[in-house]
Amino acid sequence: MAGRTQRCRALVQVLLQGYSYTDAQDRYRAGGTCTLVVGNDKIILVDTESPRDKECLLNKLAEHGVSPDDINYVVCTHGHVDHVGNLNLFANAVHIVSHDILHDRDIYSDLADSFKEGIPHHIEENIEVISTPGHTLQDVSVVVRGTEHMEQ
Repeated sequence: MAGRTQRCRALVQVLLQGYSYTDAQDRYRAGGTCTLVVGNDKIILVDTESPRDKECLLNKLAEHGVSPDDINYVVCTHGHVDHVGNLNLFANAVHIVSHDILHDRDIYSDLADSFKEGIPHHIEENIEVISTPGHTLQDVSVVVRGTEHMEQ
């Protein structure tokens, strides 16, 4: 992302708003929220939407001057398709999917033991991933302390 300057606050922007409802034919429809977090040194994408959302996701990133190669971390809050459907677009990023982390092409580690002990995974001083079981037992959330809202 061009023009980033050193700051203490992170910028947070919801790119795609999630939804959940039953339609007129009594079918359940849902889509996850996708959020961009720009920290001091890292750019983080939280959830990648479903494969059908690829072009919309790329367009939203471009609106904020971000390309897939700019993303340092992708955090998927859990493994459902509306949260992990475009992981392949961010091949150079560290991937955190629930309690699993892929550091490189084939270097995996498990965050479950740390999470059980209440130890978060730190991305930056003010950005961390914590275990928040609920929707699934392996749900995670990204906590950002000291935020600013990005310009639309």
